[in-house]
Amino acid sequence: MRTATSPPRAWWRGDYVICTCHWCRFDLRTGASLTPELTAEPLKKLRYRIEGDELVVEF
Repeated sequence: MRTATSPPRAWWRGDYVICTCHWCRFDLRTGASLTPELTAEPLKKLRYRIEGDELVVEF
């Protein structure tokens, strides 16, 4: 498992994450891109949970 906060590769903001590589936003519930001008390709849906102030993604 990896967390989005260590090392910082994405920032978690409520129901979406921001990829710090190209600043694309993705909906955590659906994987859909919220910045279609940057990428229209959705993310693969992954299981995740919140532990304190960290978003833990299961790969």
